[in-house]
Amino acid sequence: AARRKKNLIGMQEIEDSYMKILLGPRKKASMRSEHDNRLCAYHEAGHAVAAYYAPHSDPVKQISILPAGYTGGVTLRVPLEDRLGASRGEMLDDIVVSMGGRVAEQIAMDDISTGASGDIQQATKIAHNMVTRYGMSERLGAVLYGSEHNSDAIFLGRDFSASRPYSEETASIIDEEVRRIVDECYKRCEEYLTAHREKLDFIAAYLLKHELMDGDIFKIAMEQDITMEQLEEIEAEKKRKSEEENRAAAARQTAAEPKERTDAESEFFAGLGIDLAAEPAAPTAAPPAEQAEKPAEEAGEGTGDTPASNDEFWNL
Repeated sequence: AARRKKNLIGMQEIEDSYMKILLGPRKKASMRSEHDNRLCAYHEAGHAVAAYYAPHSDPVKQISILPAGYTGGVTLRVPLEDRLGASRGEMLDDIVVSMGGRVAEQIAMDDISTGASGDIQQATKIAHNMVTRYGMSERLGAVLYGSEHNSDAIFLGRDFSASRPYSEETASIIDEEVRRIVDECYKRCEEYLTAHREKLDFIAAYLLKHELMDGDIFKIAMEQDITMEQLEEIEAEKKRKSEEENRAAAARQTAAEPKERTDAESEFFAGLGIDLAAEPAAPTAAPPAEQAEKPAEEAGEGTGDTPASNDEFWNL
């Protein structure tokens, strides 16, 4: 807020700070090629549109194609309330949203990139946990396969030759169930984005032009049949209101500063037994310039003997 010369810390400053801590400092999208920017815009638009139509997904808070830290862009979703766990429907929708970037690349660019590697890893992990830890597979039932700490992975101090606590046949079924879940979610995501291709194109075009899109603007774009110009007017009006609130806060702060300083000073000096409201004492006459320039000992201070003149002093 201080860098932007604002008197209020708004949600924009809080969200920017959160994103900086989460992902690192943002870079300029112009550093990438036009093809890479378009690929990133469709990738993030795919996540956002899939999240909007997935019934159990958290709402989109912000979409960005600005590179930050290790990411080329980000679609931030924030839950409306605190949760202690996740339902089967919520976990399936998380996989659907994770597949949104990969599906959007395939639909819009007729190609796929390495940008979806993290999304694929996340989707696979969710599906694997659903099957092996949470009993969400009808074929395998409510049974824990492996340990609570995911013994299928190798960590330091673990035996590389340690066997899994289930048979090869069960391991094959686990692989099949994980693949089935991911494939079904991929197909559902593909249906969402294909049916709403115009929204996918619109969100991607907005991101290519503005690089950032907050949740309120995204929601308006998805709910209304609106043009880019109308959406930009809404964004400009939102920014104007924010600037007016900051100017009003600055005016209130300026008007309150003298009284606040007086109250603080009065409280401080009252503790010292000094009344600031009392009439100030009349100023004493200033000493002659010649006398004021003399050192203290030369003027006879502290001796009890003040000479009348310079000649008298030197005659002592």
